Amino acid sequence: VAGLNIIHPYILIADDDYEMLERYRLLLGLPDEACSSSTLDKLDDFISSLGEPEESTPEAPWEATLVEQGFDAIHTATQAKQQGTSITHAFLDMRMPPGMDGLQTAARLRELYPQIKIIFVSAYIDHSTEEMDRVLGKAHWHFLQKPFKDEDILKLLP
Repeated sequence: VAGLNIIHPYILIADDDYEMLERYRLLLGLPDEACSSSTLDKLDDFISSLGEPEESTPEAPWEATLVEQGFDAIHTATQAKQQGTSITHAFLDMRMPPGMDGLQTAARLRELYPQIKIIFVSAYIDHSTEEMDRVLGKAHWHFLQKPFKDEDILKLLP
């Protein structure tokens, strides 16, 4: 799309489980800055509770933002688009109470970025395949069951 900068993949991750966000962050080799400030505070508390020192993370071949809710994902995507950044992948939990669910979030992201790769990572599918195809387009989304293996996430990235 003209006017959008794609230097390397930009990933948006939305999950209401702080432990999952930290798992994504470590798996993808992302710095703390990838998390929104409220998420980062909760992750710091979680990491401190483990009593382990933080490891330094190598530079990742992608950029990413991790958020807790669907609304935050839409806000982040809107800001990115205004800044000329293209979000290439979205990893979304299906259930993120109390706000938008994963399918609602995916539909809004698809409006902003028609070519975005949507990957639902959830213990629950909540919607029929037919409904998801109708909302997102047949075969333009992927579902990965929690718990997942790290390789399952990494093979969905370029």
